[in-house]
Amino acid sequence: MDVRDNFTDFTLASNYIMQLAIDEYQADRNWTRLIDRYWNLVEDLLGDPRAKQLPFMDNPLPTLGMVLTYLAWVLIIGPTYMRDRKPMQLTNTLFYYNLGQVLLSAYMFYEHLMAGWARGYSLTCQPVDYSDDHLSRRMFNLCYIYYLSKLSEFADTVFFVLRKKKSQISYLHLYH
Repeated sequence: MDVRDNFTDFTLASNYIMQLAIDEYQADRNWTRLIDRYWNLVEDLLGDPRAKQLPFMDNPLPTLGMVLTYLAWVLIIGPTYMRDRKPMQLTNTLFYYNLGQVLLSAYMFYEHLMAGWARGYSLTCQPVDYSDDHLSRRMFNLCYIYYLSKLSEFADTVFFVLRKKKSQISYLHLYH
């Protein structure tokens, strides 16, 4: 039996892991060891082993780096670059970008139906299936594609900056 099978409640799992890490910290009072141990426990007990070989999934630092780069570009670098320039005309680029986003969203909706909702997934709560059967793998791949689609959506705000549409860049837009 896999240890992950005992953690259908995320709060219970995170409390258990935190307590393990703190108990070990009490022994030697080493903060870096505490953080390292907590990280390893989360990865070992809650992490999906299928995700370790995928880009950006073995470590949150690349994603954090992309988010920080995005924010720096949208809030500082891009506006500074565009300050003395005319707004860019991106009609064709926006058409193909939006077409790609619509097609990707349609594909993800279809995959949600075929790997989940039409195959008996619960609409309220579904435990993670770590097995390697066809439907589990299909849902896993869909989740990874969804994650990547969120990164591709950074381009929306970049286009706003390049087109000098500053009024469309709200805190809510940046947050989402």
